[in-house]
Amino acid sequence: MLPRTILYTGKGGVGKTSVAAATARRCAAAGARTLVISTDPAHSLADALQLVVGGEPTAVGGRLWAQQVRPRTSSSATGARCRTGSGTS
Repeated sequence: MLPRTILYTGKGGVGKTSVAAATARRCAAAGARTLVISTDPAHSLADALQLVVGGEPTAVGGRLWAQQVRPRTSSSATGARCRTGSGTS
């Protein structure tokens, strides 16, 4: 199977994370190496998978990994750090 990306977008509270977790489990069960990534600051992916998910890919089981990415809190703050050469958070 060729690599592919499935992206779920939409308003908050409509079930994007739940659908993403279910899709990831299904893809992994079908034999695809699968990484599900969330940028939700509420860490609902960890809740959906019932395990601790960190900033690096975490083995869930079988061919499934999960990762919780912390999005930048402000693009202007990011730009300021880039201009001053200070580190990232």
